[in-house]
Amino acid sequence: MLCVSMSFFVGPPELDAAWDARGIDGVYRFLNRFYSLVLDSSEKKVTETKEMIRLRHNLIHDIEERFESFNLNTVVSGFYGVQQCYARYC
Repeated sequence: MLCVSMSFFVGPPELDAAWDARGIDGVYRFLNRFYSLVLDSSEKKVTETKEMIRLRHNLIHDIEERFESFNLNTVVSGFYGVQQCYARYC
């Protein structure tokens, strides 16, 4: 899972990218941070705001479009934006 995620962080899959094992650490930290944020918000029983709901729906829409156009690296960047916003509320 980490290796696949790492390749999406690097850039578009059709472009060659130099493999750097240090990138796995960054992917690991991001996935743990996102997972912890989701768990923390459910434990704290955070009430969703209109902005959080809007962001979630926009993320789902954007992910569908990005998958269809095979822009997998931009899917990851979408999760970054949602994670940053949700972190403000949790």
